[in-house]
Amino acid sequence: MRASYPTAYAPMPATSDHPPARPSSPGRGDDTPDGDGDDDRMPTVPTPATKPMTSYPDHVEPAVSDGVVWSWFIFLNWLIWPRGVFLMFWIFGSELGRAFDGWVVPLLGFLIVPCTTVTYAIMWGTSSDRVSGVEWVPVAIAFLLDVWGLAVGRRLLHPGR
Repeated sequence: MRASYPTAYAPMPATSDHPPARPSSPGRGDDTPDGDGDDDRMPTVPTPATKPMTSYPDHVEPAVSDGVVWSWFIFLNWLIWPRGVFLMFWIFGSELGRAFDGWVVPLLGFLIVPCTTVTYAIMWGTSSDRVSGVEWVPVAIAFLLDVWGLAVGRRLLHPGR
């Protein structure tokens, strides 16, 4: 024998052991048989629509824009890599010693215009012991890169100016 379960399509028939359920009204409070409203149930209060719980407020301005982050990334790379190459040339090569006659110009180049100093030393050692003709083009581009790096650094360090 198969048991019957209540479904939405076929309600289970009432048995004689249980009294039939009393129909209830949709929350008016007059569910008592005499209709005077003396119901012991709590009145229903509509709940306000709630938003999902998140840890972020509705509108948050980013503390730092993506452009500023990328500017700092490029600026810090400009600070590190040319000076690293400069140190590698100084430790492992002889181009810096041959390109410059003292220690003042390489030191100032290391501190202020490292790309220009390294490019000048590379151009000095490529073909002859001088920089001439088309060899000045990479040196000029390196100088523009150094000026750009100094300008970006000033803008990042003093954003209101």
